Amino acid sequence: MQKAKRLLFFAAVLITAVLFVAAPGYTADGKIDINSASAEQLMGLKYVGETIAKRIIEYRDQIQGFKSLEAIMEVKGFGQKAWEANKDKLTLMPYKKQ
Repeated sequence: MQKAKRLLFFAAVLITAVLFVAAPGYTADGKIDINSASAEQLMGLKYVGETIAKRIIEYRDQIQGFKSLEAIMEVKGFGQKAWEANKDKLTLMPYKKQ
């Protein structure tokens, strides 16, 4: 019985990890890629609501992708406070228009 519980737990963890990593907008280390994240993923960041998430995506598409992580602070509403709270959760992959 104990072996079956461990096997089920391992399977659940593995499935969760595969689904999480396979989701666009996330990287293998669980960070949010600001060049592909959806509005919902961006809203998971501290101080980012629906309006700012939409601004990030609109700006990202307008400039054809962020060239640096710090460039996200050019988006109105995503200032130093949001940057400090989220910078360790962000990453930057090459931009692909979605």
